[in-house]
Amino acid sequence: MWWGIVFLISFLGSLNPRIDKLRKEPADYFAGWAIRFLIFLPISFVIFYWIMPAMVGPTIGFIKVLWPLWLTNIIGTLILMSEETGGVDKEKLGGIVLASLFMFFVGIFAVIVVLPYKWANVNSLHVLVEVAEAAELEEVDTLHIRQVSKEMAEWRGNQIIGKDKNYGAQFVVGNYSIQRVNNELYWVAPLEFRSIAKWISADTSPGFIMVSAEDPTKEARLVTGFKMLYMMNAYFGYNVVRHVYDSYMFCRITEFTFEVTDNLKPRWVISVLKPTIGWTGDKMKCVLIVDPETGDIEEYNIEEVPEWVDRVIPEELCETYNAYWGAYPHGWINSWWGEEDVTIPTEFGLSAEDTAPDVWLTYGNDGEPYWFTGHTSASSADMSLVGFTMMNSRTGKMKFFKMTGANENAVLTAVNNAVSNFEGWHGTQPILYNIYGEKAWVVPVVGKNNTFQRIAITQASTSLVVLGETKEKALTKFRQLITKGKHIAPTASAYERKAEGEIARINEVVEDGNTIFYICLSNVPDKLFTGAVNISPELAIAQQGDKAVLGFLETTEEVVPLSSFDIPAITLQKSKTQKEFEKLEEKRAVKEEDNWDKQEELRKELRKLQGEE
Repeated sequence: MWWGIVFLISFLGSLNPRIDKLRKEPADYFAGWAIRFLIFLPISFVIFYWIMPAMVGPTIGFIKVLWPLWLTNIIGTLILMSEETGGVDKEKLGGIVLASLFMFFVGIFAVIVVLPYKWANVNSLHVLVEVAEAAELEEVDTLHIRQVSKEMAEWRGNQIIGKDKNYGAQFVVGNYSIQRVNNELYWVAPLEFRSIAKWISADTSPGFIMVSAEDPTKEARLVTGFKMLYMMNAYFGYNVVRHVYDSYMFCRITEFTFEVTDNLKPRWVISVLKPTIGWTGDKMKCVLIVDPETGDIEEYNIEEVPEWVDRVIPEELCETYNAYWGAYPHGWINSWWGEEDVTIPTEFGLSAEDTAPDVWLTYGNDGEPYWFTGHTSASSADMSLVGFTMMNSRTGKMKFFKMTGANENAVLTAVNNAVSNFEGWHGTQPILYNIYGEKAWVVPVVGKNNTFQRIAITQASTSLVVLGETKEKALTKFRQLITKGKHIAPTASAYERKAEGEIARINEVVEDGNTIFYICLSNVPDKLFTGAVNISPELAIAQQGDKAVLGFLETTEEVVPLSSFDIPAITLQKSKTQKEFEKLEEKRAVKEEDNWDKQEELRKELRKLQGEE
């Protein structure tokens, strides 16, 4: 079909501007049109073959292709006329001007009609996606915390590509996408051809790379045994983009994501959009799934997409929806004049040069994938959040959570300051989680070559940072942080508990220069308790068989930190000064707890007055 469109575009684009010849010299006029047509035909072919414009919108996308052709046509005609006569006389110029005005007014159709139409419909843009407000962050799955950033995955993938059959000589690793495979997070990327010569010699790609996004110690995996012809960089070949474009050129196709099924079959997942407001206001039309080996295309409605597909709503569309929703709460004029209630998606980048609005793909406790992004005020200097959104990337439903605290870039600054003593260490890709009832950012810390170094957890309310060599150690330190004072009250996700029983086993290990004791009670066999002597000096002399009373933070994990430790049979004599100090500390803690409860009551009353509850 696109060959017919190429001919039509070439025919319209080669319209002869020499209208003055149409009456006096019609043969010359149409001959000039024919010559221009032959010149523009290969140009139009190149435009459609390489650019593959979406033929959508009020003019079916023709204007975007015709405008550069007409501009070239007019300039070329003026140059030819000047060379023929030594100048352009007024009579001949009149025809050129008439034709140019026609082309000009058609060409700026988008400016004089479509943009005002868009501005007049910003309220529709604001509600393109329905947004529900939520009070608490519950969706993010803390059992599958992302510890490996995209940069780390790229580094590890590059290390493995040359180990097996020297695939690195012919192929490069394509773009990584995060996805859940068999209930575990992975970064997955296809092997793509290094150059045209490599494509000609190899013909097909043999497989893809999988890097665990949860376990930084897990080996990257190279999965081969495939003959994938339909790839992103097949150059002059019949690649996957052109393959899909042939059948869907009258739609907007976007985000070709390489995903694998739960039985590790490679597939391309493509989102197909349709504009609903002029050239804008895109909504999902359908999802395409392409087999890279056979080229078979399966079309699905959103409700029918297979469960293994994570990206139904494309990243670009989610960013657009967030931008519209934040910019137009009170119309177009307010979006740039008063800016009342205007928010913008937070910009993120590992450097000042690549900072841009971005969304992260996370996964919820319900097993669903979500696009996450923070929202801040319209001020470019603002590094704090007013809240964040989470959009289900399969259904498109979005929630907004009100929240104050540092945004992603400010979190990275805090983490980078915490590791500033180590040359080249820096944080990457912060993800917000609800950990033990506290909102916290989890940030992988990498070295110069994007090698894993630490896991950082930053408390959202205070920007305090803890570091651990593993996720478990970082979580232990975070638990110690949030239970250090009574002013942080554990919520439904974490409660203070007491356990009393006989010590079945006790052992000590040295971690980061500190001696840590591990204790197992005979009557609590499903948990391992950890703590240092700063909790209680009795830990240093505790033995197997002692009866002990342990205070700890109840969580769903197997290893939990102690908040207190006591062997009733041992009564250590305390000095008078120590006893008075402990009494003062107890009074201070009670007072802080009372103040915290009062503050919570005031916050609840305020939320009721604001209609949030």
